[in-house]
Amino acid sequence: MSSYETHVTTSAVFYKPAKIIYPFADRGDTTTREVHQPLVQLADRYAPPAIGATFVPATDANFSGSPVSTGSAYCIGDTEPQETEAGLVSFVRKWSNIPAARSDYSTISYPYPSTKFNTGFELIDNTPSRTINTSLRSYIEYFLCQAGQTYTTPAAIPLVARQRYILTAGSEISDVDYVLSTIFPTYYTTPTAAQYAALVSAGTEIIAEDSLVERYAGNIYVRTIKYVVAK
Repeated sequence: MSSYETHVTTSAVFYKPAKIIYPFADRGDTTTREVHQPLVQLADRYAPPAIGATFVPATDANFSGSPVSTGSAYCIGDTEPQETEAGLVSFVRKWSNIPAARSDYSTISYPYPSTKFNTGFELIDNTPSRTINTSLRSYIEYFLCQAGQTYTTPAAIPLVARQRYILTAGSEISDVDYVLSTIFPTYYTTPTAAQYAALVSAGTEIIAEDSLVERYAGNIYVRTIKYVVAK
């Protein structure tokens, strides 16, 4: 009979020493960590963990030696249990810090508006904008969404709208994004051309796309806001 076939495996028990993983080390973040703890349990007693539960090193991990401090971490789930000997399954239980916010950089073809500075934006050569390949800064931040946190659900994370260029005609305001519209009457705009020129002069960042919220892991969600410099 296997030594694992005892009453202790009715609950998950340590199988191997836990590992500390640095998921963003290749991006310069050596602070954010995950704890990966291999466990074993009788297959018919397995149940998934409580997602978002706070990590307790003394009971949740079997570290070897003197590991680095893990900081506050929260359960993000188990790997798929795999059958092993004597009716047991093995799996890895994971906990994660809330990753630190960071900026990543790439490029984007952004449709900058054409401008006429004594009125507003204008259509030039039947082109509603000047599409320019430019630097893109993606600001990425993470939120633990559960009771006691800033946002209890991912739906509560504020969305951030892209820079819009709105056509106005007297007291009427169009409901289309100027950059995406195909009809351009000669009216004032919001922002005005002068206001936009001030953004260009100051090298101000504008939001290129509506923000995106998606799950990172467990109850941790990530919001990405993309910026370009006004030109």
